Amino acid sequence: MFEINLNKLRNVVNHLKLGDYGEVAIKRYVSTLRFFQHGSKKSDKICEIGPGGVIAYLAEDQNYICDAICSPREKHFDNYFEKKGIQIFNWDLNTELNKNNLSHMEGKYDCIFFLETLEHLNRWPEQVIEDIHYFLKPGGSLIISVPNLLRLNNRFRMLIGKSPKDPFRYSKDGRYHVREYSEEELRDFFALNHWKIVRSKHLFYLSKFVQFAIDWVPITKGFLGSIIILEVEKK
Repeated sequence: MFEINLNKLRNVVNHLKLGDYGEVAIKRYVSTLRFFQHGSKKSDKICEIGPGGVIAYLAEDQNYICDAICSPREKHFDNYFEKKGIQIFNWDLNTELNKNNLSHMEGKYDCIFFLETLEHLNRWPEQVIEDIHYFLKPGGSLIISVPNLLRLNNRFRMLIGKSPKDPFRYSKDGRYHVREYSEEELRDFFALNHWKIVRSKHLFYLSKFVQFAIDWVPITKGFLGSIIILEVEKK
């Protein structure tokens, strides 16, 4: 079992030039890596879709074959990934997967990370998730995270007559959120005949006390959790 080293994670975040967002990203990376760390199955081939720091961190470990699937418009991490030996494949997630171009990747991966990306897409979520299903081995894991639509600051904004999504506008690079999701909605995207839901967690970045409340008083997670993390397996 590999160890999660915060100093190494910070070095990755610094190399990726994530700036002020870096400390928030580290907390999310730690939580998703713990899901991976405590998984019951051995993982050799790993991929991150819409990638960031997790695949760069795992590439430091010689036990893993690490790939990244990126939008053709996203080139900002390419040099760093190539230095780490991460192979890069292109797929615009807003379009249907062209399986003819990626037929060699069918059932390739033991684990795929898909973090804070679904909410940026203007394609129906179940279609994206079913395309990702194509890349996993039977029994392989998908670890996905999304912002929690029902979090407290969203509820407060609506109470004072504002949209929970600020700003809500189009951009070619997909920097804004198109739609956020509740845990119930996220779970519903995984067809039971294709997927098995393994575990979930709500993450709060700003306070250990609030995180403790979320972990031990389940009724609080729906409105206190900022991020939803879900692990599912391909049947």
